[in-house]
Amino acid sequence: MAQFFKNNSAIPTLDAHFGPNGPPPGLMLMAGTAIAQKTAFVSQWFNVYTRYQASALYCHYEHSDPFGPTHLKHAFGQFEETLASPIARSDDHTDHCAYYCVNHEPPVSFTLVAQQLPDFRRALRRHQRSDVGLVIFDTLLQALHPGYQSGAKIEPAFIQKVHQWALDNDLFVLGTMDLHLPARQGATPPGDDFLDNTLASYLPLCLGAYVLELDRPKLTRFDNIEPMTMRYLDKNWKAKPPIRVDVFFNHQRRWFTDADSRNNQVQRLQLRKLAMSEQA
Repeated sequence: MAQFFKNNSAIPTLDAHFGPNGPPPGLMLMAGTAIAQKTAFVSQWFNVYTRYQASALYCHYEHSDPFGPTHLKHAFGQFEETLASPIARSDDHTDHCAYYCVNHEPPVSFTLVAQQLPDFRRALRRHQRSDVGLVIFDTLLQALHPGYQSGAKIEPAFIQKVHQWALDNDLFVLGTMDLHLPARQGATPPGDDFLDNTLASYLPLCLGAYVLELDRPKLTRFDNIEPMTMRYLDKNWKAKPPIRVDVFFNHQRRWFTDADSRNNQVQRLQLRKLAMSEQA
């Protein structure tokens, strides 16, 4: 995917991490506080992936936002009676489809997706569309437990179950998770002890986690272009220097960019070496 990340069309660091063929099968967590723009991050990934890589499925559970991430400015259409409604793109010149689910009845839970995935894939083949390669659950908690509030905890066994399902079906699954810091700390980076208590039990059971970190002087005051940090955690994260990439979030465009700074070059190299060692 390297050529498609030019001009900050996505996060180049992710390309450095996963290589030109895109992400591997498995579950990756995307964690952050409630104001850390996790939905914008995964919707950006969704847009770029479905434009250049393969078909994807986005399951969104925020009822206060019935049309989903505001950056998904596409019309809806019907695609037989399959799992989801395809998003009709005006510039659709590929065989990739973007499928977006929100407020369905019954809820588009992880269980429903797993049950209907074979039929969904058959429908894609019938219509000569590329196979689905990415599934996003925003949030993962609500995909696993429809109706649960975001403060509930996911049992590690469920993380392992989703990861194994992704491996068995050759899917990259991206699941968002809320980190519940006190309100006054919601705009500050979570400490290592907090991450250890909230994420450490999950990391050996999946591909790892990205954590979006804010560092605002004031909770509700920020510039339109807001600096953030994207931190990567795996099961060995406490035994090595932290991997933190500098990113910028444009609140108006709801889009992340990844500067080609010296720090980011070093961090990308570390991520690429890590990915290559895991693939060896």
